[in-house]
Amino acid sequence: MIAYFLLIVLITSFPLNLQIFQNDGWQGLNTVTMGIREVAPIWFPNELPNDVSLSNNGLYSPVEQAYYFEATLADHTQYQLVINPQTINEDTGFTIVYTEEGIATKDTNGLTIMTPYQTAIVLCRDKMLYYDHSNKPIVGNYDHLEGVINFTELKSMEKFAALTLLFDAIDGGFNQYMVFSNILINTLTQLAMNLIMVVIIAAIFLLIRIKYKKVTNYHQNVGILISAMTIPSIISFIIAMIGVIEMNSFGVVLFQLLTPLIAIGAIYLGSGEKDISIKYTA
Repeated sequence: MIAYFLLIVLITSFPLNLQIFQNDGWQGLNTVTMGIREVAPIWFPNELPNDVSLSNNGLYSPVEQAYYFEATLADHTQYQLVINPQTINEDTGFTIVYTEEGIATKDTNGLTIMTPYQTAIVLCRDKMLYYDHSNKPIVGNYDHLEGVINFTELKSMEKFAALTLLFDAIDGGFNQYMVFSNILINTLTQLAMNLIMVVIIAAIFLLIRIKYKKVTNYHQNVGILISAMTIPSIISFIIAMIGVIEMNSFGVVLFQLLTPLIAIGAIYLGSGEKDISIKYTA
């Protein structure tokens, strides 16, 4: 019964999961650049380096130089955009090094010290790194880019258009992780909601009386409710396959409405068959 319940949850989660997959996640919620888009920092795009470009081959820069840009987000978080970070720096003092293991600081003696959490997007030559809430970053790539984004051309564009072009490209590099995260969150949410629904309604069904007699116990009510989910889940799946995104939300409502109604009908039909059987035996 537990395995069947999990299967039903996966089926009912499919419509929204499909929508999440087709739209690269929950737009506006899953983007790593949402905060910096909102503030639209004054340095963008005019202070970006010249002749730097992004393509599916990675980041191209004519010089071995790192560029650092900062912005304060609406929630006062210090946000950093790093372009072409250098792993080797001969300058004296502390040097920040961005690695897949975390953000490190090299002191004058060459010793590497891992630094605390810092929010940053780092555009390396062969990958993207996103640091948020932990020392280990999310690693993205440039494989999704179909054309070339030249920073010099960004400077000649209207600010909002340039902002959208560059940061859409950056978000796209992390979509594989964001989509998986969104699908997992939605599936677990559906699991929790349906579990709560079954627990509560199964208890309410204990109040059902037919001819002043109790006809089912709590365990039976749980089984009846899970079985009653079959038809609504199939309807939700069919709605998803039709491909009308607006109907996916309707499928969830229909599922939650039909499940208890079918369960009540099953209880009454089962009770009627039991009465007939008793009369026939008598």
